[in-house]
Order: sequence, then structure tokens, then C-alpha cells
Amino acid sequence: MKTIQYALIGLNKESSAALISYLSNLDGYNLVGIAENTNQLLDVILAGTPSLIFINVDNYSNEDFIDPINTINDLYRSFLQKPHLVAIASSKKQAYN
Repeated sequence: MKTIQYALIGLNKESSAALISYLSNLDGYNLVGIAENTNQLLDVILAGTPSLIFINVDNYSNEDFIDPINTINDLYRSFLQKPHLVAIASSKKQAYN
């Protein structure tokens, strides 16, 4: 079975703990890092090369949200596979933004 490396970006401690607990009950998921903010994003991505990134979009305005997405895309241009992004939001509208 293939292991899925995942990272958490911008989630609060409760959300992180809940998601980690849920995924730990599934086979094949390995947490490679947690970035509490975009300043830690680069370190987490380079250290673990996650194929799945959960990112809290509530923390970013529409203008600010470009930074983490562009950073992720820039880093993975040289890799064969870009990570899958999962937006976590408090509302459907914020998730779609």
C-alpha cells in the first residue's frame, strides 16, 4: 500500500488534533509537518514533500491567499507530481473563494 504524505497549514490546534486523529485511524497516511502560518509553509513542504495539503482558508483574505498557493505551485514546478490541496473553511462561501 502506498503511503500518503500529508501536511497541515494554518489549522488551529483543535482542528489539527481532530484531523490527525481521524487520519491516524486510516491506513497509509503519514503526517510530515504542521505549519501554523505561511512563514512555516516553506519549511514543511521542503522537509516532507507532502502529496496532500490541508490548508485553512479562513486565515487568508482573497489577496493574502495567493501567497501560500503560489508558494506551493512554485515549489512543485520542478517535481513530477503537484500536491493535492484540500481547503478547510468555516463556510462554503469562504471555501469557494
